[in-house]
Amino acid sequence: MTAQQLIIELTEACKPLVEHIEGSPALTKDRYDQYMRAISEIASRLSDVKSVTAIRLAGVALIYAKANKAGVQAALKIMGGL
Repeated sequence: MTAQQLIIELTEACKPLVEHIEGSPALTKDRYDQYMRAISEIASRLSDVKSVTAIRLAGVALIYAKANKAGVQAALKIMGGL
């Protein structure tokens, strides 16, 4: 599987999660706390990919799935993926 195919699959899988996050009350600015949790969950499923790369891939997929970009970027910065 190419990186592009992986991103496409992850993006499709992330859409319902993003809808749920964006539809729930924001407890932190740009919902970065919820995106940190989502990135961790997604990255943990990518066991064949290096940790930092998996975190970045998860962040990109969330953004492509229409997540709050500032929230995802804040989460990635805290997690060391940006």
